[in-house]
Parts: sequence; structure tokens; C-alpha cells
Amino acid sequence: MKAANNILKHLEHFEEEKGYFTGDKVKDQYFKMHAKNVEIHEVILKISTIETEELREIVPDLRKLSSFIVSSQIDQDLQSGNPQLVNKLMSYYEGKEKVAFMTFCSTYCCWHNRDDYPVFNIEAIRILGKHFKRSFSEYLEDYALFQTDMKGLKEKLGLDSLNFQELEKFFWLFSEDLEEAKVQSA
Repeated sequence: MKAANNILKHLEHFEEEKGYFTGDKVKDQYFKMHAKNVEIHEVILKISTIETEELREIVPDLRKLSSFIVSSQIDQDLQSGNPQLVNKLMSYYEGKEKVAFMTFCSTYCCWHNRDDYPVFNIEAIRILGKHFKRSFSEYLEDYALFQTDMKGLKEKLGLDSLNFQELEKFFWLFSEDLEEAKVQSA
């Protein structure tokens, strides 16, 4: 119960801290203005706003990745929140850094649809592992399972007022209390 109360306290604090993430507001505005994924140069710009050093190392040619995204015709799946889209985007990459690429694919989808696509990252997996007792590899192989469990965790912890972009930040800021929180039976 103490952990659940701490989460609620942190949720109130998080509301005050949202201004800290002003860069995200700019990115969000850009993604809303350029929601479609039909032009390579637009997709390159969107990737550039969210890319990490890890992504640049494993996918040095953003033009090829952008071409793949455009040719995959992902817009309808993005709007509907289809979890198979992340797995479809994962098919582009065959290297060893699968975790980094899954993080990118889920992040790219999340920026287009913050209510349906949780960001796959180590912090989220660690918190989910405490509550659902699944393995890291289960989530890495099946984004739909990850998405389902993240939606369930968000609801059970009373964090359904947050979209998945906000939830990622919330996990980053308050992961210790979330790991301690007990999931109440439905």
C-alpha cells in the first residue's frame, strides 16, 4: 500500500514536471504536422528527431531505413494501434542489437500514436518483470505481449491518465516505487 501511495504522490509531482519535457512538445507537434509516412525525406526528418547514438551505430543509412518504412505503408496500422507493426518494422534489421532496434521501432510508433504504443526499453521490462513474471526474451520476440502487459500494468497501477510517451518518462523518474508496487488482483 505504501508503494501505491508513493506512486499517486509521484503522479501529482509528475503533473508539475511535465513542463520539464518541452522538447517532447516540439517533437509531438512535428509528428502531428507530418503524420503520414509516404515521403522518404519526411520520414528521415522524423527518425532524426528521435534517433539515438545506438541507432546510428546499427543503422548508419537512415535513407534505406526511411525507404523501408515508406514502402511498408504503415499509416493505417499506426492509427489503429496494431502491435504487429512493431514486429513488421523489426524485420528490417537482422543484426545483433535487436533490443536497440526494438526500442527505436516502438518509439517511432509511439510518437505517431502515444495511446497505443508503449516504448520498449530496459526500464519498462524490469518493471513488467516484477509484475508479470515474464522473461525479457518473451517481450523481445512478441511486441503484442509487451503492449498488452504494459496496458494492463498501466491500468492496475492507476496510471491510465498517462499516455505511453508520458509513462516512459514516469518510469524513468519513478521506477523504484513502481518496482515495489504490488499489482492488485482484478
